[in-house]
Amino acid sequence: MIRAAGLLAVVGALSACGTTVVPQAVPTPPPSAQEAEPCRLVSREILETHHLEQSSDYRGETTSNCVWSSVDNFSIMVLIGWGPSATADFHQIFSEPVGTGVEIDGVNVVVSKSKRNPTCGAIFSVAQGTVVEVAVGYPAPASASAACTQAKVVTAGTIRKLREQQML
Repeated sequence: MIRAAGLLAVVGALSACGTTVVPQAVPTPPPSAQEAEPCRLVSREILETHHLEQSSDYRGETTSNCVWSSVDNFSIMVLIGWGPSATADFHQIFSEPVGTGVEIDGVNVVVSKSKRNPTCGAIFSVAQGTVVEVAVGYPAPASASAACTQAKVVTAGTIRKLREQQML
């Protein structure tokens, strides 16, 4: 019992000693992709090449997107989605896989086309539960293959822009 009392006295004395705690710098976490501005994720070069003008900019509870269109009905959409329906919606619209294991700029991407019209989409994960979709559409009678080629180009640029913003 005396030993226990002595041990408690030593612990109490040590804890009362002044100790200097040096605060450590906490690294700033990277910004969340959910905060990204989809309208800033397509290069000016692509927009100018296809004479695209922004036609919508939307922010909702589980998605944000931006759409550009041209007078000849070529269009591009970039969507950032999170939550359980993010990938389900993509696979309903773009139900025909173009290839498996597609890698664009070092990122695994799913590329699929629509069965109904000449559109193609690419989707990739940027964080747990958050995805980025890129969709490209041409007017008929263009092919979905042409749309998929453009979707891959736009996706590569979007990946680079997300990296520049430290969101990927």
